Amino acid sequence: MDMVFSPTITMAATYTLSGMLEDHHSLFLEVFEDSKLSPKAHWLLHYPDLIRRHGPLVRFWCMRFEGKHRLAKGVSAVTCNRRNVPKTIAKRYQIKDHAERDPEITLSEPSETYNVCIKAGDTIVAAICPVMGEPIFAIVDRCPDAETFVCRLYDTVFDRHFYAYRVRHISQDQVTMKSRPLLYRLPVSRVRTSLNIRYLCLRHAIV
Repeated sequence: MDMVFSPTITMAATYTLSGMLEDHHSLFLEVFEDSKLSPKAHWLLHYPDLIRRHGPLVRFWCMRFEGKHRLAKGVSAVTCNRRNVPKTIAKRYQIKDHAERDPEITLSEPSETYNVCIKAGDTIVAAICPVMGEPIFAIVDRCPDAETFVCRLYDTVFDRHFYAYRVRHISQDQVTMKSRPLLYRLPVSRVRTSLNIRYLCLRHAIV
Protein backbone atom coordinates (compact mmCIF):
# COMPACT_ATOMS: atom_id res chain seq x y z
CA MET A 1 0.00 0.00 0.00
CA ASP A 2 2.85 2.42 0.73
CA MET A 3 4.03 2.10 -2.88
CA VAL A 4 0.54 2.48 -4.35
CA PHE A 5 -0.14 5.66 -2.34
CA SER A 6 3.27 7.21 -2.97
CA PRO A 7 3.10 10.50 -4.96
CA THR A 8 6.46 9.68 -6.58
CA ILE A 9 7.71 6.26 -7.61
CA THR A 10 10.63 4.98 -9.66
CA MET A 11 10.37 2.68 -12.65
CA ALA A 12 12.29 -0.04 -10.79
CA ALA A 13 9.83 0.14 -7.89
CA THR A 14 6.94 -0.72 -10.23
CA TYR A 15 8.60 -4.04 -11.09
CA THR A 16 9.20 -4.67 -7.38
CA LEU A 17 5.50 -3.99 -6.77
CA SER A 18 4.57 -6.46 -9.54
CA GLY A 19 6.59 -9.23 -7.88
CA MET A 20 5.12 -8.45 -4.45
CA LEU A 21 1.55 -8.65 -5.82
CA GLU A 22 2.22 -12.01 -7.46
CA ASP A 23 3.73 -13.35 -4.22
CA HIS A 24 0.73 -12.08 -2.25
CA HIS A 25 -1.75 -13.83 -4.52
CA SER A 26 0.21 -17.10 -4.47
CA LEU A 27 0.51 -17.09 -0.67
CA PHE A 28 -3.18 -16.21 -0.31
CA LEU A 29 -4.21 -19.25 -2.35
CA GLU A 30 -1.84 -21.48 -0.39
CA VAL A 31 -3.12 -20.35 3.00
CA PHE A 32 -6.81 -20.19 2.04
CA GLU A 33 -7.13 -23.23 -0.20
CA ASP A 34 -10.93 -23.14 -0.33
CA SER A 35 -11.07 -19.46 -1.29
CA LYS A 36 -10.89 -17.75 -4.65
CA LEU A 37 -9.38 -14.41 -5.53
CA SER A 38 -11.90 -11.65 -6.06
CA PRO A 39 -11.96 -9.51 -9.22
CA LYS A 40 -10.50 -6.62 -7.20
CA ALA A 41 -7.49 -8.78 -6.36
CA HIS A 42 -6.97 -9.37 -10.07
CA TRP A 43 -7.15 -5.64 -10.81
CA LEU A 44 -4.20 -5.14 -8.46
CA LEU A 45 -2.00 -6.97 -10.96
CA HIS A 46 -2.59 -4.14 -13.45
CA TYR A 47 -1.40 -1.42 -11.05
CA PRO A 48 2.33 -1.58 -11.97
CA ASP A 49 1.56 -1.26 -15.68
CA LEU A 50 -0.86 1.61 -15.04
CA ILE A 51 1.78 3.43 -12.98
CA ARG A 52 4.30 3.06 -15.81
CA ARG A 53 1.78 4.42 -18.30
CA HIS A 54 0.11 7.22 -16.36
CA GLY A 55 2.24 7.93 -13.28
CA PRO A 56 1.49 7.53 -9.53
CA LEU A 57 -2.01 6.17 -8.99
CA VAL A 58 -2.69 8.45 -6.03
CA ARG A 59 -3.14 11.23 -8.61
CA PHE A 60 -6.23 9.38 -9.86
CA TRP A 61 -7.59 8.43 -6.44
CA CYS A 62 -11.33 9.12 -6.19
CA MET A 63 -11.71 8.74 -2.40
CA ARG A 64 -12.30 12.46 -1.80
CA PHE A 65 -14.94 12.54 -4.55
CA GLU A 66 -16.63 9.51 -2.99
CA GLY A 67 -16.51 11.28 0.36
CA LYS A 68 -18.42 14.18 -1.17
CA HIS A 69 -21.37 11.82 -1.65
CA ARG A 70 -21.77 11.37 2.10
CA LEU A 71 -24.01 14.41 2.52
CA ALA A 72 -26.20 13.37 -0.42
CA LYS A 73 -26.64 9.84 0.90
CA GLY A 74 -27.39 11.13 4.40
CA VAL A 75 -29.99 13.61 3.17
CA SER A 76 -31.71 11.03 0.96
CA ALA A 77 -31.90 8.62 3.89
CA VAL A 78 -33.57 11.02 6.34
CA THR A 79 -35.72 13.21 4.10
CA CYS A 80 -39.45 12.57 4.09
CA ASN A 81 -39.93 14.20 0.70
CA ARG A 82 -39.81 11.54 -2.03
CA ARG A 83 -41.33 13.73 -4.70
CA ASN A 84 -38.14 15.40 -5.91
CA VAL A 85 -35.16 14.01 -3.99
CA PRO A 86 -32.44 15.48 -6.31
CA LYS A 87 -33.86 18.99 -5.75
CA THR A 88 -33.85 18.47 -1.97
CA ILE A 89 -30.23 17.27 -2.05
CA ALA A 90 -29.16 20.18 -4.27
CA LYS A 91 -30.83 22.65 -1.91
CA ARG A 92 -29.04 21.14 1.10
CA TYR A 93 -25.72 21.43 -0.72
CA GLN A 94 -26.41 25.10 -1.46
CA ILE A 95 -27.32 25.80 2.17
CA LYS A 96 -24.18 24.04 3.39
CA ASP A 97 -21.98 25.86 0.87
CA HIS A 98 -23.46 29.22 1.82
CA ALA A 99 -23.02 28.54 5.56
CA GLU A 100 -19.34 27.64 5.09
CA ARG A 101 -18.51 30.78 3.10
CA ASP A 102 -16.84 33.61 4.98
CA PRO A 103 -16.42 36.98 3.21
CA GLU A 104 -13.37 37.74 5.37
CA ILE A 105 -11.40 34.75 3.99
CA THR A 106 -9.02 35.52 1.12
CA LEU A 107 -7.13 33.01 -0.98
CA SER A 108 -3.35 33.08 -0.70
CA GLU A 109 -0.69 32.01 -3.16
CA PRO A 110 0.78 28.49 -2.72
CA SER A 111 3.74 28.51 -0.36
CA GLU A 112 7.23 27.40 -1.32
CA THR A 113 6.73 24.19 0.69
CA TYR A 114 4.28 22.68 -1.84
CA ASN A 115 1.30 24.43 -0.21
CA VAL A 116 1.81 22.39 2.98
CA CYS A 117 1.88 24.26 6.28
CA ILE A 118 4.72 23.03 8.48
CA LYS A 119 4.76 24.61 11.93
CA ALA A 120 6.59 24.27 15.22
CA GLY A 121 5.86 20.94 16.88
CA ASP A 122 5.39 19.03 13.61
CA THR A 123 7.49 15.99 12.74
CA ILE A 124 9.10 15.90 9.29
CA VAL A 125 11.38 13.63 7.27
CA ALA A 126 14.73 15.44 7.41
CA ALA A 127 16.74 13.06 5.22
CA ILE A 128 17.21 9.47 4.08
CA CYS A 129 19.96 7.41 5.71
CA PRO A 130 22.51 6.64 2.93
CA VAL A 131 23.48 3.34 4.56
CA MET A 132 20.17 1.80 5.67
CA GLY A 133 17.88 3.68 3.28
CA GLU A 134 15.53 4.50 6.17
CA PRO A 135 14.01 7.97 6.76
CA ILE A 136 15.56 10.24 9.39
CA PHE A 137 12.87 12.09 11.33
CA ALA A 138 13.07 15.47 13.05
CA ILE A 139 10.75 17.56 15.20
CA VAL A 140 10.45 21.22 14.21
CA ASP A 141 11.22 23.60 17.09
CA ARG A 142 10.76 26.84 15.16
CA CYS A 143 10.64 28.31 11.66
CA PRO A 144 12.80 31.48 11.41
CA ASP A 145 11.51 32.08 7.89
CA ALA A 146 9.50 30.38 5.13
CA GLU A 147 12.50 28.35 3.90
CA THR A 148 14.24 27.33 7.13
CA PHE A 149 13.48 24.83 9.90
CA VAL A 150 15.27 24.53 13.25
CA CYS A 151 14.85 20.90 14.28
CA ARG A 152 15.93 18.15 16.64
CA LEU A 153 16.55 14.66 15.24
CA TYR A 154 14.78 11.49 16.35
CA ASP A 155 16.54 8.20 17.02
CA THR A 156 14.11 5.60 15.65
CA VAL A 157 13.93 1.90 14.83
CA PHE A 158 11.49 0.28 12.42
CA ASP A 159 8.89 -1.97 14.08
CA ARG A 160 7.70 -4.46 11.47
CA HIS A 161 4.79 -5.63 13.64
CA PHE A 162 3.18 -2.15 13.66
CA TYR A 163 4.77 -1.13 10.33
CA ALA A 164 5.87 2.12 11.98
CA TYR A 165 9.00 3.70 13.44
CA ARG A 166 9.42 3.48 17.23
CA VAL A 167 10.99 6.53 18.86
CA ARG A 168 13.93 5.61 21.09
CA HIS A 169 15.34 9.05 21.79
CA ILE A 170 15.01 12.72 20.76
CA SER A 171 18.28 14.62 20.46
CA GLN A 172 18.63 17.89 22.37
CA ASP A 173 21.01 19.32 19.75
CA GLN A 174 19.34 21.58 17.22
CA VAL A 175 20.09 21.49 13.50
CA THR A 176 19.05 23.93 10.78
CA MET A 177 17.73 22.67 7.45
CA LYS A 178 16.11 24.12 4.37
CA SER A 179 12.44 23.47 3.74
CA ARG A 180 12.98 22.72 0.04
CA PRO A 181 12.75 20.16 -1.26
CA LEU A 182 10.63 18.26 1.24
CA LEU A 183 11.19 14.51 0.91
CA TYR A 184 7.79 13.86 2.48
CA ARG A 185 5.28 16.62 1.89
CA LEU A 186 3.07 15.95 4.91
CA PRO A 187 3.64 16.24 8.66
CA VAL A 188 4.44 12.75 9.94
CA SER A 189 1.68 11.13 12.00
CA ARG A 190 2.58 10.50 15.65
CA VAL A 191 0.96 7.87 17.86
CA ARG A 192 1.52 7.30 21.58
CA THR A 193 0.52 3.93 23.07
CA SER A 194 -0.84 3.25 26.56
CA LEU A 195 2.71 2.20 27.58
CA ASN A 196 3.99 5.67 26.62
CA ILE A 197 5.78 4.33 23.54
CA ARG A 198 5.77 6.75 20.63
CA TYR A 199 5.53 5.70 16.99
CA LEU A 200 5.94 7.64 13.74
CA CYS A 201 3.83 6.55 10.75
CA LEU A 202 4.22 7.37 7.06
CA ARG A 203 1.24 7.42 4.72
CA HIS A 204 3.28 6.22 1.76
CA ALA A 205 6.75 5.06 0.77
CA ILE A 206 9.47 7.57 -0.02
CA VAL A 207 10.86 6.46 -3.38
